Formats: sequence, structure tokens, C-alpha cells
Amino acid sequence: MVNPYYNLLHDFNGKYYRPIPILLMEVLYLIFGNAPFPFRLVSMIMIIINLFLIYLVATRLFERQLSPLLSISIMLLLSPIYYEIFFWIATYFELFFVTFGLISIYYFLKYLKTENIRDFLISVVFVNFSVLSKETALFLIPLYGFFELTESESIKLFVKERAIKYVHFLPIVALFIYIRLATNRLFSTIQSFLDPLRLVIIIAGLIFLIPLYLWMKKIDNSSKKFTILFALIYTVPLIFHRTSRIFYFSCVAYSFLLILLFLDKYDLKIIPWLKQIDFRRKKTIFLLFTISGLIFGSSFYLQYSKNIYKVMGNSMENISIQIALMTPKSTKKSVYIVYLPCFGPQYFGFAEQEIRQNLRLLMFQDYDINTIYILDMNPRYLSFNLMSLLSPYQYYLSIGAEPKSVKKYNNLTQDSDNLMLLYSIDLNCVFDISGVLVN
Repeated sequence: MVNPYYNLLHDFNGKYYRPIPILLMEVLYLIFGNAPFPFRLVSMIMIIINLFLIYLVATRLFERQLSPLLSISIMLLLSPIYYEIFFWIATYFELFFVTFGLISIYYFLKYLKTENIRDFLISVVFVNFSVLSKETALFLIPLYGFFELTESESIKLFVKERAIKYVHFLPIVALFIYIRLATNRLFSTIQSFLDPLRLVIIIAGLIFLIPLYLWMKKIDNSSKKFTILFALIYTVPLIFHRTSRIFYFSCVAYSFLLILLFLDKYDLKIIPWLKQIDFRRKKTIFLLFTISGLIFGSSFYLQYSKNIYKVMGNSMENISIQIALMTPKSTKKSVYIVYLPCFGPQYFGFAEQEIRQNLRLLMFQDYDINTIYILDMNPRYLSFNLMSLLSPYQYYLSIGAEPKSVKKYNNLTQDSDNLMLLYSIDLNCVFDISGVLVN
């Protein structure tokens, strides 16, 4: 039996280094094979552990004995937004990154109270575990640093007394950079943030740090300050990623924010706290509006994403099988998947790595997969134009493909070593157009 996780373990799409969750997948496969139940059971266990950790962190953060039912229910209330966590094995990355991240936050908050450097070092260790589960955990480092900066009397005093201990984070940052270099992803990662629209957002965010720092200095309540920073910092990934699972850790931060809003008025020690709610208060109305907006908004997101993933999932599988049938095992052709303009709501750019990985499992062979579009026929997909601003989601889903001029495309299609495939979104399949020229 061929282990489908072998290639993932040694080369996760040639992009990432996430050994902890991938190693667990490997172990589960060696013990249980392809049986789905053990994988889903682990997911459920991790979700329960994370809900319990949310309660523990919230209790330490707000220094109050909270109702476990309420603090956990708030997180579950947001669950429609990150529904993928419950169904996809690939979300082991999120689950473990959140588990280790919450443990790290717990010990960081403990360190703030005890000033014991051992607690800080334990927090650093769990940040390392979290980064080895998913790179998004690196956001914890600026969260801790910026929070301590706002707690210090001055920037100079922070640099002199507190900044030195952050050198403990350098090894994991260096490992991240090294992995990106080793997989030829560092410069492409940097380049992806140089898109004009993203660059504007990044520059605006850096400028926003100045008023944010001044605002945080005025907040005397450390718990409120940490919660607000936590929610703000973990909103940043949502600007660049729109898949459901990305929302998981952000929703963890939002759950603390909602608990903070409840704490402003209500005693959470007892379950019948609903009786205390005064629906005439403006804050109460705002809180209920916020929660309702999250639930209804996530429901629309859920429906839209379900359609997108249904089309994407079917397309990846269908196209992989078609390519496997079109290309004999001994053939060493480069495969180019071409798509034409389509303004429908389910338009998306292909994930080359997904198709390549599927073909590895189907044919036990590496394929050179390239997704392209003909630039002259797709003027709206220039890196920065009016259409990309009006439809950022549509633009985001198409940026995985590479633009080719008509001349370049004609050169490719005349090369007998290339297999040119035209994608049809309506029929959900590809057609061989090798040798067909475009005027």
C-alpha cells in the first residue's frame, strides 16, 4: 500500500515545513491506514482541548473565575465561520498551531504577573511548537513585543530592560527563513506582498502602529489592552487569505473580545447570567448586534465558500484524472492549463501544487504543471487595475496563474514537448488544444 502522506511528510507541496501535524498524519496512517474515523477523532479531541484552553487563557487573562459554559459557547457561536476545521484533515495545521499558541499565551500572561523568566521561556518553547505546526504562529512574537512596549514607561526603557529576551525567538525565525530559502519560496513570498494593493495595505498598517501605540498607552487595563491587540494582530492574515480555516485562530481572539464585552457588565460566575441583561442599554444592543452580525455574516460566507470549494474540489480531482489518462507514465511533457475570461461567481485560479500532488498519488510520478492565462485576452488580470479593486476576491482566486502573451502562448503550443489543455468551467474538464494557435 502506498502511503499518501509520504510525499507530504518530506515535501509538503514544496512550500511549507510543518513537521508536527504531518508527522501525526504519518503515524495515524501507519496504524489505521486510510480509515477516516481515527483522523476525525483526533480533530474532535483537538477541538475540545482548544475550547478548554480558551477557558483557561480567558480566566488567566481577565483574572476572574469565568463560567466555562459561557466562554466555550462564545467560541462555538463563531464556529460557522471556520467550518473547515470540523471536516478537513488538512486543518491539523490550524488545530495544533492554535493548541500550542494558546499554551504559549497562557504562560506569557503568567510571566507578566510573576516576572519569572522561566514562564517566558516556556512560552517561547510553545511558540516554536506552534510555528512548526503553522507559520502563522509567528504573529505571536510581535503581539508579545508590542504589548510589552505599550506596558513600558518609554520605548527606551523597553529596549533597555525587556527587549533582550526576545532574542530567544531568533532561532525559530531563522529556521522559517531557511526553510523558505531551501524550498525557493522566500523571494516569491516577499514578492507576493509587493502587489500594489497589498503593499498599500501593509504601509497603511505600519503607519497605523503609531496611533495604535498612543491609544494603547492610554488604556490602563492590561487585560483589555492585550485582548484588543490580540484581535487586531490576528485580523491581519484575513486580509491576505479568505479560506474558512484561516478564521479559526482569529475567532479565538474574537471570543476573548466578546468575553471582555460581557465582563464589562455581567457576572459570569453563574449560568443564569441572561437574567441580568438589560436590553435597554446601548452597549447591550451593540453586543447583540455584533454577535448576530458574526453569525449571519458567517452563514453567507459559508454558503459562498461551499460553492467555491465544491467547484474547486471536483475540478482538481477531475483534471488530475484527465491529465493522468492523457499523459502516459513514461511521458516527460510539461502540462499547461489555459483558461479564458469568465465573470461568473465561481471563477477561480487553479492550484498547481494540488494537481501535482494528486498526480503523484495517482501515477507515482512528478508532473510539471503550469496554469496560465493569455494576457492579451485577459486585460482585467493585470497586477493592479480597476477590476482587481472592484472584485478583490475574484482577483485573489486568479493570481495563481501566470500571464502569457499571445506570442509566448503560440511558441508554447507549437512545442511538441508541451501538452496544452483548455479548461472549461461549465463542463468541469479540460480539452487538448496542443498546436492550436491564437491570432
